[in-house]
Amino acid sequence: MMEFWHDSGCGFHPASAMDYLPAAQLRQLQLHRLQAVVRRAYEHVALFRERMDARGLTPADIECLVDIAKIPFTVKTDLRDTYPFGLFASPMSEVVRLHASSGTTGKPIVVAYTQEDLKVWASVMVRSFAACGLQRGDVIQNGYGYGLFTGGLGAHYGAEALGATVIPISGGNTDRQIMVMKDFGTTAICCTPSYFLRIIERAREIYQGQITIHQKLGMITQVTPIRYLFSNRCRHTPYTKLNCAAIVNVTGNMLSNLHFSFTGHNGWCCDQWCWILHKIIDFIHWDNSIAFGPWQIGIDF
Repeated sequence: MMEFWHDSGCGFHPASAMDYLPAAQLRQLQLHRLQAVVRRAYEHVALFRERMDARGLTPADIECLVDIAKIPFTVKTDLRDTYPFGLFASPMSEVVRLHASSGTTGKPIVVAYTQEDLKVWASVMVRSFAACGLQRGDVIQNGYGYGLFTGGLGAHYGAEALGATVIPISGGNTDRQIMVMKDFGTTAICCTPSYFLRIIERAREIYQGQITIHQKLGMITQVTPIRYLFSNRCRHTPYTKLNCAAIVNVTGNMLSNLHFSFTGHNGWCCDQWCWILHKIIDFIHWDNSIAFGPWQIGIDF
């Protein structure tokens, strides 16, 4: 649902409406999309089709959401082994953007985006921002990197679609980050956890602890272990030193092969969300990679 100019300030962003679908309709839509994705992958991705055939499966065998446990896994090494375009399900004539990982452990992971993919990406970033309480009129300082890395552009287009003012400052040059934060009236900043702490520490050095920046939100992409993000050092520092009302972790925006996960951290409360119109959570046994199916937690975790 789109937002209009007169919706600003109503306390409920129209983009959040789909998060309140009745459970029956939600699962019906999930199943429809799951079946469509499996069918598309089977028809257009040779590796996926080979693994389905090896299990004696066809797309017609996915009859309910629990059947997700039947689907063969795709693992990270598959993305490297089929470098660069071997797992694409769309022809290059439909690809409008390519992103890639840094490739520090070998060949980079390359991911393609169609125009529809970019619309979905922007829409779920809008929902993430809206769920945090951001809206038209907020000033979002985007400290993610721009380029082959996915973080910067994902947050940028999502924030613009929200109607917020975006500062595309990227990462680095911490003194300038602090100056812009103060002078431009930044109300939310997007960056990595370690850089968020660096901004705080540098601001204290510059202003001898007399920092007057007031922010609604620090939106952090998780590139470090979750225990670090919610450690005493990381969770206390923003509130006491930067007057930041909340920290939110968006765990997928920086990953080439995954977006749209969402973790909320407000004060002492830590909650987990996932945009389940686009993802289905499937619990997997750690040792033998057995999938239990959605909403079914295995006993031996």
